[in-house]
Amino acid sequence: MNNQLMVINEKDSGLAPIVSSEIAQQFIEPIAKMEALETEFIKLQNKPMEKGLEKEAHALRMKFVGTRSSTAKIHKEGKNKYKLIGKFYDAIKNQQIKISESRETALLVKELHFKKIEEAKIKVIHDKRVQELKLCNVEDSIIIEAILGMEESVWKPYIEEQQAKFEAQKEAEKVAKEAKEKADYEARQAKHEAEQVEIANKAKRLKLEEENKAIQAENNRKAKEQADELARLKAEKEAKNKEQSSIIAQLKSDLEAAQKDNEPEPEPEPVKEEVAKPLDEVTRQVDELEKPGLNLIIVPLRDLGTDMKIEEVNGLLKTKKLNRIEMVNTEKSGENEQEIYFHFE
Repeated sequence: MNNQLMVINEKDSGLAPIVSSEIAQQFIEPIAKMEALETEFIKLQNKPMEKGLEKEAHALRMKFVGTRSSTAKIHKEGKNKYKLIGKFYDAIKNQQIKISESRETALLVKELHFKKIEEAKIKVIHDKRVQELKLCNVEDSIIIEAILGMEESVWKPYIEEQQAKFEAQKEAEKVAKEAKEKADYEARQAKHEAEQVEIANKAKRLKLEEENKAIQAENNRKAKEQADELARLKAEKEAKNKEQSSIIAQLKSDLEAAQKDNEPEPEPEPVKEEVAKPLDEVTRQVDELEKPGLNLIIVPLRDLGTDMKIEEVNGLLKTKKLNRIEMVNTEKSGENEQEIYFHFE
């Protein structure tokens, strides 16, 4: 069927002409209606856009919808029809297959009856041969596959040969195993004896070491006692020497003090225009102060000329430290005089 809008080529359907023609005839009416509507569509498309045109467009669109719906209905009904035809074809085929397969199965049983009996006999022979090969320690699948089909006249001498080889191999392995076990036993015995000798020697060494440690400990104890005794004697000697030195120093100090008291007072020196430097007098007595037993410096205030600081005096000392400074009023030659007392630790 040919027209301006649609072309239905029945030959391209792959169906028989009578079937394709029957199907195409069902769509003649809706296609003719769509062709009639096409003229109205072209006229409406050429009209200018103005009020009222929308109603005409709606009405024409509903006509196209109705035509398309009628085509869809024909399509659905035809498709359902041929689905039922297909199912009928399936039912006929399935029924025929079911009957045929049951007959084929029964016939196949009779066809293979004697073949299966022969295969069962061969399987028994094969299983027996496989077992005999395994007993001979032959497990290579390629070798087994190659010899399973041997004739009995060939198989029998072959398996007897394999069994003889296997027994000979077992005997050789047994002899080797016994020799190895004997050698291992002798090696273990030798190792055990050597270990016992080593244990005895180690015990002797440990005993000797303990004896040497005891001797060394006794020698150390005696050496320590001698060292302690020497240290005690040395300490006693140093204490006596220190006590004697202290007594001598005290006597010397007392002698110097007595001599100083008996010395005539020196004439007062004329006052110098330059004021003495604060540390000069202290510096002159530092060397004497460093001697053991001297813990005091007395300096006239007039010789210092200014107050002294403890930090300045400590800077001159090496072995002692200034503790405090004290100003004392004294009377010499009928005149009052102030002196500075430097007390050291």
